[in-house]
Amino acid sequence: MLAYGNRKAVIVFIVEDVNKNQLEQRHIEHRLIEMSKQEAKVKRITLTGCNERLAIDKKTNILTIDNIEVAVVYYCSGNSPVHYKSDREWNVRLKIEKSKAIKCPWIGLQLAGTRKMQQVLAKPGVLERFFPDDKEKVEAIRAVFVELWCLEQNGPTTTAVIAQASAHPSKYILKQLASGGSKWFHGSEIRKKASQLPVTEQSSFVLMERLQPMVNKNYFIRPFEPVQLSNCISELCVFGYLLGDGANKSVLRTHAGSGGHIVRTKSEHLSEEGTAIRGSCVDSPFLV
Repeated sequence: MLAYGNRKAVIVFIVEDVNKNQLEQRHIEHRLIEMSKQEAKVKRITLTGCNERLAIDKKTNILTIDNIEVAVVYYCSGNSPVHYKSDREWNVRLKIEKSKAIKCPWIGLQLAGTRKMQQVLAKPGVLERFFPDDKEKVEAIRAVFVELWCLEQNGPTTTAVIAQASAHPSKYILKQLASGGSKWFHGSEIRKKASQLPVTEQSSFVLMERLQPMVNKNYFIRPFEPVQLSNCISELCVFGYLLGDGANKSVLRTHAGSGGHIVRTKSEHLSEEGTAIRGSCVDSPFLV
């Protein structure tokens, strides 16, 4: 709210119609209130509900909810095409993006995180456009990439990579480009799914080289299930943040790697991820 410039403006959480992450979101809400010394006010609303309750001043671009100015819009929903059921939801998104409210994330960052963008960045010569005079940085970034191929129009590359994946199914994974609930296909499912895809839908999927993480042993604690020692693999996500001024195209504040972390752990033999679908559990790192 301080960065926005109005202490009385509220924070809006855009939530799902059926919310599975309310406990996580409440922790964030309570922490915001604590950090602001009880000044922060949070309102929770669905993307569809925004259609009637959100308004934008066409002269000032100030966004309001129930006639109260909005400082920050935090998207707990809206990260998947299935969340946009009609033009109403798309119009709400456009309204928010045109406003002066701080968006978390703004549409550019959300698109930058799509698998299609990852696939494009992995192409030879693309990173060099952004770092034309820094070969070492380009090589360092590219070193953390896996191979990605977009399935497009039954071309020779598409045919070749599908054949390669069919011959070595454990080394690849087929994903939809959109995140947030999209399905993954593994092993023999890859050839079956690829052969069933209409040409018009091929470009919405990407074939990726599958990571082979280190296997550890850990205990999974789930409701109404016995606790047992299992082989598992973990994923560490490190959070950072960047606050920018779109009007001036400038970065006001940035912290890479200092915004916290989360560890998710799943069974070694489980393909799907996600705590919401019971695919993985929230874990804690053990530093040695």
